Amino acid sequence: MRILVAPCAFKGVASAVEVAAGWAAVLRDQGFSVDICPIADGGDGTLDVLEMAVGGRRFFCEVTGPLGEPVKAYWYLLRDGTGFVESAVAYGMRVLPEGKTGGLAATSHGVGELVREALQKTSRVIVGVGGTAGTDGGRGALEALGIFPPVSSGQQSISSLATQTFPNLPFGIAGDRSPHKWDRAVPVLRAVAEAGLEITIACDVWNPLLGPMGAASVYGPQKGLSAYGVKRGEKRLFEWASAWPGGLKAASLPGAGAGGGLAFGLYMGLGGRLVPGAALVAEVIQLRERLSRADLVITGEGSYDEQSEYGKATGFLVGQARRMRKTVVIVAGTFAREETPREISTLFRGKAFSAGWDQGDFDARATPEDAAPEGDANLVRIALTEVAGPKTIEQSMAQGLDLIVDSVQDLSGKIYSAGSG
Repeated sequence: MRILVAPCAFKGVASAVEVAAGWAAVLRDQGFSVDICPIADGGDGTLDVLEMAVGGRRFFCEVTGPLGEPVKAYWYLLRDGTGFVESAVAYGMRVLPEGKTGGLAATSHGVGELVREALQKTSRVIVGVGGTAGTDGGRGALEALGIFPPVSSGQQSISSLATQTFPNLPFGIAGDRSPHKWDRAVPVLRAVAEAGLEITIACDVWNPLLGPMGAASVYGPQKGLSAYGVKRGEKRLFEWASAWPGGLKAASLPGAGAGGGLAFGLYMGLGGRLVPGAALVAEVIQLRERLSRADLVITGEGSYDEQSEYGKATGFLVGQARRMRKTVVIVAGTFAREETPREISTLFRGKAFSAGWDQGDFDARATPEDAAPEGDANLVRIALTEVAGPKTIEQSMAQGLDLIVDSVQDLSGKIYSAGSG
């Protein structure tokens, strides 16, 4: 039996690469053939997954942290010459000072500094926007790059040079072509303009920027926002979107709310292309081909819940595997509900298609007759709270990687009980 070991990161406990290696060692000891394939979606740990899959070189630098403190960060130059910036290494909750939360005070300035560093070596950059500590809408990142939204007539705004050398920028399309000076723009952007700047925004979720499904409402509490803070954050994001011609329309795009709205800022300020991070990574690591060769798939993350369905790597993988009628084992600290997972909500799929996306962007290449079988006949859940006896999620997380690895020790019995043979 060939097993595809494809975990996502267990946040705060172990990376996807660490979990995959641990599971593979156990399964090989049990006599299984294993394909190690850690997954990611543009959030925390994506760079590690890409580094393992394709190789390249890390470039280290000091940038501005979420609360203004200096942090040591890095970006990656893939072998094909594409730069990859993982926003979480500069703007993530993992780099916050101990005991601090990001909330409304957090800035994405360090992400812009990383993009600036990457643009000194390549004009083609992918930015993974997940796992961030704040909800500034990408304002800080753009400020680090010297890019600002157009302001009222008669005041200085972004230069006409931007509309000439970056013709695909949304504000250029919107018709803001009046002559301005570009004194605040960094020289590196001018240098790469003639080479053709290409920014791809790998979104780990498909939430819009604003509203009840937006960046502040859904993810603000995770970043330390109170109920009042969520309202303030929503107001601030609305004002930020309103500052851009066409901004409120763009705010409704699927993925605009990813990274606390960082995706929106990069889309408006750099003309970036919003793509599903899970599908992008899946293409790089050849996930579909590797799934086709597997008899069983094992995946997992810290918490498998409703958010897993909105573009997260684990939910994406489950949807793809079940289309191929593969038996899937999901290992998680907790399961929020017992419903059969969906790859992405119908609402956001419809919005994405109406916005000009095609099904290829979601890697939804299955025909109706290839749809996943109904029910959970080939879906096995393993909760860490039940491994080696019932325990609380806090106790499970305290045992860390060891417990995660132990979760597949008795896998052979679970495989056969699932009917895979």
